[in-house]
Amino acid sequence: MAAVFLAAAALSCDFPQSPDGGKGYLTVLMAAEAPSGLYSKSSSILSGGSIASFTYKLTFTGPGGIVEQTARGGSASVALDPGEWNIEAKAYDSSDRLVGTGNAAASIAAGQPNTVALKMYVDSAYAASLTDIYVHSETELRDYISLYDDPLGTVTFHLENDITVNAPVEDLQGSFDGHGHTITLAISAADDTQFRVGLFRVNSGTIRNLRLEGSVTARNESVNGTLSVGAVASLNSGTIMQVASGVTVTVKAREPYFFMAGGIAGLNTGTIEDCSAGGDVTGEQILTALSGNPPAGGIAGTNRGTITRCYAWGKVFCGNIDGYIGGIAGENISGGTISFCAALNTSVSNDTGNPSPLHRITNNSGYSLNNNYAYEDMQVISSPVTGGVPGNEDGGDILVTILQDPGSRTTFWNAPSPGLDWPALQTTPPAGEGWYWGKTITIPSPGGFSPPVSPVYVPALWFE
Repeated sequence: MAAVFLAAAALSCDFPQSPDGGKGYLTVLMAAEAPSGLYSKSSSILSGGSIASFTYKLTFTGPGGIVEQTARGGSASVALDPGEWNIEAKAYDSSDRLVGTGNAAASIAAGQPNTVALKMYVDSAYAASLTDIYVHSETELRDYISLYDDPLGTVTFHLENDITVNAPVEDLQGSFDGHGHTITLAISAADDTQFRVGLFRVNSGTIRNLRLEGSVTARNESVNGTLSVGAVASLNSGTIMQVASGVTVTVKAREPYFFMAGGIAGLNTGTIEDCSAGGDVTGEQILTALSGNPPAGGIAGTNRGTITRCYAWGKVFCGNIDGYIGGIAGENISGGTISFCAALNTSVSNDTGNPSPLHRITNNSGYSLNNNYAYEDMQVISSPVTGGVPGNEDGGDILVTILQDPGSRTTFWNAPSPGLDWPALQTTPPAGEGWYWGKTITIPSPGGFSPPVSPVYVPALWFE
């Protein structure tokens, strides 16, 4: 498990001449200053701002005996006799609680400065009391959630820079704030015994303000269970909001095992809102002799919760089985709600040729479907859909001319019916986080037989 650092301390190299009696002059920089911007990149479980506010008590032990000094949030200077010295440091917060400890060794020569690295380790009791944890790597993400997440969901994990994740992270119960950074997924799982593959296996907390790229691939040939795969979470029972994903999701399952595959979540029983997904979603059933259809969708495989103000534009495909396939959700069941969503997918298809379980929005119309629209030329198997309306499983038509109109911000995305009736989209990034107008995407031509539709004007997520 990775060590939990309070901060990496450095020593100043800009020393004056020996101050007196042949001693060396040592200046210790207790914590690196945070760079300008909203959040620090201090490579610490704590923010740079809090590190600078602590009181540091230093003990120098060496040939001259013991020298003690107290510093607050900056540097500590000390004159030491020549020889080998041990430096011990303790950090305290404003309530005089022990925050962390560290130590280092230094060689002091008369009239000469020296440089030494000092790492402060967070006290475990103090770490357990934190409600904000700062993450800088996959190892930290995995370790900190294991160590500090709690069932009450009181902890927020803050991503401070772009990272790559190579395997699913365990269940999230608190909050994860990406602050607009990108996580590149390079996840490939075979016969996963937990049947859950994605950035997080389960999200029962809140995930927000995140960009995702890369791929998630899962295969099950021997483990008895339904394989659920999504870019953000295998199972979402919490909230996923303001996430922009370009992740491709690929699932293969051998009979008699099923799968659920989605561009954001495999199974959604919570809330997915203000999200976009542009990666292809592909599910394949190997050696099928099955009754039933595994679900695959641009946002969720199966939706039993709420999906609102989302759009998807990747292809959705099932191989060797009919599948329940939809541009937003493969199936919408058990009280599921899909509203104010746009399916801009080029196609939803299978290779059996049976179009009956495939629809532009979702397979099931028996639950709540409200004001959803779909790209008019989306191919269902090999033909566009007719008869779609905003309240059924195929959604109302989004005309190509609307998609290519720079003014569609007000004529479609913000407009009430016929339109998605989203909140007002600004032409410049808003203060804070949310949608704004300014992104263009290219929708590949159906089947590759005609030029792609480009540019298509869509809302973009802005992260402060």
